[in-house]
Amino acid sequence: MPIEHGNILTDGGVFKKGSIEFGETIEKVETCEGEEPGSYIIPGLIDIHSHGVVGYDFSEATPEDMREMSLFYARNGITSFLATTITAPEEQIALAVKNIAAFERP
Repeated sequence: MPIEHGNILTDGGVFKKGSIEFGETIEKVETCEGEEPGSYIIPGLIDIHSHGVVGYDFSEATPEDMREMSLFYARNGITSFLATTITAPEEQIALAVKNIAAFERP
């Protein structure tokens, strides 16, 4: 799948005009001059401290809830996240950890 005429964030931290082709991995990156850039193309973001999103909290969410959360994250450029619990009774944290461990990403 190509994305054309974008602003590509390069490994040097500089945006360059160009296009990118990818499937499961990035297959080809081409930079060019003179084109009017469109979208910004950046690597997937990683949320290193997430209590939850879309009305769910990892401290109480079921694996099914976490599926909805992960789909929201993916639609918004977050490719990885670290589920974080709140301070709570030991039993609630144990259940949260059990549910997080049971979650299988879509």
